[in-house]
Amino acid sequence: MENTKPSFVKAILMAQLFINIPIVVLLIGGFIITQQFFEISIKESILIPVILIWPLWSFTLKKWIDWATNKGFSKEEIYELGKKAFVNYNRKRVGLED
Repeated sequence: MENTKPSFVKAILMAQLFINIPIVVLLIGGFIITQQFFEISIKESILIPVILIWPLWSFTLKKWIDWATNKGFSKEEIYELGKKAFVNYNRKRVGLED
């Protein structure tokens, strides 16, 4: 079976499934947990999960970039896919200069 480059749609879908959906679920779950079990403000209930989950987002984004690179996408294509998938707006993160 030959290793062919996936479609842009599949690459965006992979970003949604492995980055956005888990992160959003964890953010909402973290908000609910902090509201239910701690007497803190809504701002803090939003901020705490964001701070705790940010490293996970960074890690999963790096894994997706590695996956896309291994599948044959160029750095410019990965950057454009990341923008369309709402996971990356930073050219430097994929190794491109400004």
